[in-house]
Amino acid sequence: MKRITIAVDSFKGSLSSREVADAFEAGFRERIPTCQVRKVSIADGGEGTVDALVETLNGDYVEARVSDPLGREIVARYGVIDGGHTAVMEMSAASGLPLIAPEERNPLLTSTFGTGEMIAHAIERGCRKFLVGIGGSATNDGGTGMLRALGFRFLDSEGAELVGGGEILERIATIDSSSARKELSECEFIVACDVTNPLYGPEGAAYVFAPQKGADAAMVERLDQGLRTYARAIKRFNGVQVDRIAGAGAAGGLGGGFKALLGARLERGIDMVLSAMQFDKIIAG
Repeated sequence: MKRITIAVDSFKGSLSSREVADAFEAGFRERIPTCQVRKVSIADGGEGTVDALVETLNGDYVEARVSDPLGREIVARYGVIDGGHTAVMEMSAASGLPLIAPEERNPLLTSTFGTGEMIAHAIERGCRKFLVGIGGSATNDGGTGMLRALGFRFLDSEGAELVGGGEILERIATIDSSSARKELSECEFIVACDVTNPLYGPEGAAYVFAPQKGADAAMVERLDQGLRTYARAIKRFNGVQVDRIAGAGAAGGLGGGFKALLGARLERGIDMVLSAMQFDKIIAG
């Protein structure tokens, strides 16, 4: 008997991975009626990643009340697998562009705070490993919002705490982690990152991605300068030269924030997903 494994991603905006797999299965069964078919939903770290991993690994969905990119309360969903030890998240569930109206898009104001709240929620549930997709962001705050939700503080030159979106970057003088969640030292973060853009510069977060998030030319320049200031603050804080990290500019600098301040590993999205699924064993089995 022929054994066939169908492993497909979704057709964005058209069909889910399950629907695509069902269509393939129908075709195979028409031609090979006795075949044994196994369907596996996969994703590339973007849309559908949570669904694919929860479905394939028999995980569960969790809902959390978090802030949207402009600070309004919403309900975001993420997944838990591995007996509740691992959380699977798409940052777009809390900080994504579709959550705000076109006329509201302004990366000086939007923040990743809700993504941090989602992570904090999972930490409180006992999760210590995080698989995070960071596509579709509405933000350009370098991950400062996420980090603030986890207890980091960003201070200006006079020691005042900074709160807000991308607009705070240009004023960051000091980073204070004394109030950061203690559990972070126990946590492992793997971030799906398929771009190699640096944090700032002509190919950086602001110039390449901020215009689609509502930034005009003046905002782009201001955000880029802010990310440079942020990078200097990070270097003073822990010595990490975030400007040298490929992918630091992903999701408005969120990739850099994850890597430089949470010690995250940036991986190709499909590699992250297939590794979590132990895809080689699925094929062999």
